[in-house]
Amino acid sequence: DLVDENPDKEFIFRVSPVRHLWDGAHSNNVSKSTGAADSRNTVGGGCCNGAAIGCLFADNWDDCAGGGLSSSARTAANQNRFVPFVSNCVFRANKFANAGGGNPEYTLVRLDSGLVTHCRFEDNGRTDGSYPKHGQVHLKSASSTLRNSLFVNNRGPQYAGIQADQGTVENCTVVGSRHNVDKSFDGMDIIASGSAVVRNCIFASEPEKDTVSIGGSAKLTYSFTYLPETGEGNITGLPHFSNAAEGDYTLNFISPCRNAGTNQAWMVGAGDLAGQPRIVEEGVDMGCFEKEAMPDDYLECLLSAACTGVADDGESLTYRFTAEATRADATFAWFVDDVEQVWSDTVFVIDLASAADAHKVKVVATAGTACWELP
Repeated sequence: DLVDENPDKEFIFRVSPVRHLWDGAHSNNVSKSTGAADSRNTVGGGCCNGAAIGCLFADNWDDCAGGGLSSSARTAANQNRFVPFVSNCVFRANKFANAGGGNPEYTLVRLDSGLVTHCRFEDNGRTDGSYPKHGQVHLKSASSTLRNSLFVNNRGPQYAGIQADQGTVENCTVVGSRHNVDKSFDGMDIIASGSAVVRNCIFASEPEKDTVSIGGSAKLTYSFTYLPETGEGNITGLPHFSNAAEGDYTLNFISPCRNAGTNQAWMVGAGDLAGQPRIVEEGVDMGCFEKEAMPDDYLECLLSAACTGVADDGESLTYRFTAEATRADATFAWFVDDVEQVWSDTVFVIDLASAADAHKVKVVATAGTACWELP
């Protein structure tokens, strides 16, 4: 289990070519640049060139590469002395700044090689328009992989989520990313270039915005975005998380991301971010969480609404309600102010005399002996 405080022992991790952290170690450090590009003090605010398993990186501060962790010691003699392995770690509330000098990486995890898997990145970056510039994780080579990880409410002036110059990003979920300086949304969740491969991911920070930037020969496949992206298996719409408002980014049974990914060899016998089997049904789910198998007789219904038109008088409105059910044999009954309407389709349209006109709309979905009611 990860803990924020350890009253019995103080953990202090200095930057060194190889450093291992494990079993809930809490890294809480400051790494400062000396102004020299090769200074080993410019990287690894929490850990440098090592393995971190089951650790919490919290409240680290760094003015250059790897505010939480770096896989490069930034000197020629120590480059790639250890291929890092980072698993089941939480990176929370780490900060970055540009103090001048050093290598201007400005990222939380710099990954020249190795694997980051089953990690959570929460509330990192600065809210004052500062760094990270290259996302929370920066993949620098074809031998770097980011997998089965969740990114929530991270900030940056350009790329608040992930930057992949090369390497592989798979089965990650990115939500709540925000730009501070650059007000555009392009690349806010991920920017991929070079030969980077991105697959089975969910990028859902901002509805109706393009938060993904794919350039060079990089490929995005079997992933969810709010706006259409070129690539095999990519989908749009709504991700339908179980309860995003409460921080639950597992998938709802009705989510189009279920069984929509592409299976990979590493998934056999592997688990998702929560430790559940990575493949439950025939196809892997997009994102970092795998949904359990849906019972054959299970019925669930989702209701969405949108204003689809305003009359010439500027007063009357038209609202379109759409119901979706997990079973194809579901039928729908619509009610307005508890009065059943002569309408049984999945879509119901209502006209309002004005914006102040209020009615209660309800849909009841029925399939076999199962019933689902939504106000």
